Amino acid sequence: MRRGILAAFLLACAALTARGATVFTLQPAGNSGFNVLANGVVVAPVRLAAGNAIQADVVSNTAGGLFFSGLHTKDPAAVTFAADDFVSVSLPQAGSTNPATWEPVVAFKLTLRVFNTNRWLAMFPDGPAPFHFLVCAMPTAQVWHHRGWLNATPLADPFPLLQDWHVGAPEISCLWNRNWSILCPLGAHAIPMVGLWDPEGSLYVGYDFQDARATDQSERYIATGYCWQQMGLTNFVTLAYPYGGLRYGQQVFPAGGEVLASRFTLEIDTALPATEDPNERFQTRLFERYTNALPEVPAMNDLGWIPGQASLNNFSAPISTTLFGPGSETNFYNAGTVLLYGWNGHVEMPIDNAAHLGDTATINHARSQIDQLLTNYAQTFTAGGETCLYWQKPLSGAWRSDWGGDPVTTLHESEGWFAARVLVELYRYDQRHGQTDASYLTAIDQLFNWAKHSVWSRNEFADVPSSPFAIGGTLSSSFLLDYYFTFKNDPARGTNATLALRLADRVTWRYLHPWAMDSDRFDGALDSAFLAEPN
Repeated sequence: MRRGILAAFLLACAALTARGATVFTLQPAGNSGFNVLANGVVVAPVRLAAGNAIQADVVSNTAGGLFFSGLHTKDPAAVTFAADDFVSVSLPQAGSTNPATWEPVVAFKLTLRVFNTNRWLAMFPDGPAPFHFLVCAMPTAQVWHHRGWLNATPLADPFPLLQDWHVGAPEISCLWNRNWSILCPLGAHAIPMVGLWDPEGSLYVGYDFQDARATDQSERYIATGYCWQQMGLTNFVTLAYPYGGLRYGQQVFPAGGEVLASRFTLEIDTALPATEDPNERFQTRLFERYTNALPEVPAMNDLGWIPGQASLNNFSAPISTTLFGPGSETNFYNAGTVLLYGWNGHVEMPIDNAAHLGDTATINHARSQIDQLLTNYAQTFTAGGETCLYWQKPLSGAWRSDWGGDPVTTLHESEGWFAARVLVELYRYDQRHGQTDASYLTAIDQLFNWAKHSVWSRNEFADVPSSPFAIGGTLSSSFLLDYYFTFKNDPARGTNATLALRLADRVTWRYLHPWAMDSDRFDGALDSAFLAEPN
């Protein structure tokens, strides 16, 4: 094996960048990839493939960056690459002004001249793997970031990837190896990015393909995915080819002859706690750096395609203050299962509205419901070192076994934020009448703590127990705004109120995934600019 650098200089030749308190270092990891270190700690171990399946004969130092060439597979008969194929890592130029981030550019060209499916699979005796390349692991990651959505890794919750049955069609895992997620082409990403996030460690690492999307769109048929375990590697994201066919979950392999060539920015952020959001950071970069590539807003938006029944004729009224009770969709869960009622709880302020109308019966009913929830169903627990309070879904009972059974139960649901809204408004109502309840205030503080640490959600729909939906942003941001307006002048909670307003903004970006531009200008189909992810 030839290398363009000496082993004795693996650290000395690495690119060193100091920004404030964070020092980033780039170094090769033998012939199978590279590491990025932050203050001497590996934060982005990028490998050419899991299990050293792809290797390089030559690793060269190029102006502080790295260039991998002479690519081959561990079994040379599995894949035949072209002689000029490569993976390169270039040091960041003028980019982020955040001293805790680093943005090297990774470019690649892989020519799959011959692909032998059986020989490729034989390199992974622990389970079938798709053709994949440029993997990055983060053993402590709580979530993986995909198409703009945040999904729980098995470290945080084993159900979505490993246990979801979903009547034989799991939502976000593939159909051929439960360690692997669906494989989705970047052209189907509202936010062209895949990454891993450890909110408690404030660490995020992701592959940002926005530059390719804004220019040559070379990324659009390259897929992204997540894997829990493969060949000793745990908790990693990767690029793959091709995408997983229908619903992205099928086992599909290259036919041979494909050329995969594109580039991404390796976003490394060592200051991304749970109160921030990777989508908001992405959108900030997008509008700072790619303004000239964005489509112009039409002089008149054509909304004629929206059916009449979807158009509101008036403002919606508050929903009922009956906050919980038996569920009605018993084809998904057992009869008698008790659920929170919160859908559409963001549309109006129920207690303030009742007070305005002098409707004390509604206020008294809401108080009775809250008292029962706090006494009989509330759970207190620790997250991020803080005491939190919330309600699980379901409150009692369970999903049917063909829809996942007991493991469907989760604290990461969203309807509870409507109950939290009602509680804050009751406290504010009592405060106006000089009769505050200290137990309400304690519960509100603990609910706010959970809002700070709960960065992902699922089971918003009874038939979709693994995936997050936009209700996760509507109800939680409404609670946070209620908190802000209630406590912004409270000396003991003013700092939290300011954080609540900021967090409401971050949560909105977390669940709102707009397509800023057409993700495939060459398909002759719908221009996705100005659309948003469904639900």
